[in-house]
Amino acid sequence: MDIILIRHGMTFANEAKSFSTMDTKLSPAGWEGLDQTKENLKKYAFSKIYISEMHRTYETLCALGLEDENYQKEPRLNEYDFGIFKGMPREEMLRDYQDMITAWGEDIINYRVPEGENVPDLMVRVRDFYEQLLDQGENSLIITHDGVIRAFLCIVFDTTEVYSKVKSTNGGITVIQIEDEIAKLLRYNEY
Repeated sequence: MDIILIRHGMTFANEAKSFSTMDTKLSPAGWEGLDQTKENLKKYAFSKIYISEMHRTYETLCALGLEDENYQKEPRLNEYDFGIFKGMPREEMLRDYQDMITAWGEDIINYRVPEGENVPDLMVRVRDFYEQLLDQGENSLIITHDGVIRAFLCIVFDTTEVYSKVKSTNGGITVIQIEDEIAKLLRYNEY
């Protein structure tokens, strides 16, 4: 069984170095940048498609030419909840919330963003979805977010240490293969 993870295309918020919101849209460069992802995706077979509830994953689905396929919106695939920082430019965050940023930097795994979540919160919902995928046993395409892909990798490598050491590229393809209950990372950030 293969779990094929794609990070959504480049968004206006990514370009502006702002934390995204639910309705953040792909930028023109994001739409164009998914052409190579669409081509690379042709070598993978999948019977299920899941996207997060966030608009940019639906736009990515469309850019990949899959909007007419049967897909399911899945809230457990939503991006890490950045709480009070949602929609905020990084410059403003660094200027106005220095104490919080320092605390977050000192413990990126356990720090809970005010009105948001921490990595263990994210891991709970992603692990729940991962276990559902294992029970189904079908090749699945998942269009999601950097934080969620990091969480999948933490599950595969059985450590949260991975979370702060990787970053998914917009439009990058990551493939996890499960065979005889063993997870293997076949591809990371293929673009």
